Amino acid sequence: MSVYIHSIPGRLRVKIPMLKAQPGLSERLTNELECLIGIDHVAINPVTGSVKIRYRTNILHVDEILACLERSRLLDSRSIGTHANPETQISGQVGVAVGKALFGWAVGKALEPAGLSFLAALI
Repeated sequence: MSVYIHSIPGRLRVKIPMLKAQPGLSERLTNELECLIGIDHVAINPVTGSVKIRYRTNILHVDEILACLERSRLLDSRSIGTHANPETQISGQVGVAVGKALFGWAVGKALEPAGLSFLAALI
């Protein structure tokens, strides 16, 4: 099963499918994470298997939190899927939208009565 991680400084979200199957793990995980110095808040949703962790970046690094999850056998570093940087994701979506718009415009021009000359110019 794949584990999903989204991280911004001070906040980490991890989706662990195992938490949905075994609700008793939530309390154990909360206790383990809250023992780490620098963790401010842990919120677990056993219905979605999502863990939200707020932490102090000047005290704790995200790698230390992930290592704690791995030691707890709730995280396997080989099955991690990460969320892209939001700016990268948005620019990718904008690029796709612009590409679709340009393609739609070109097809529209090609199908207009005078589009034959346009189509010939493209070829």
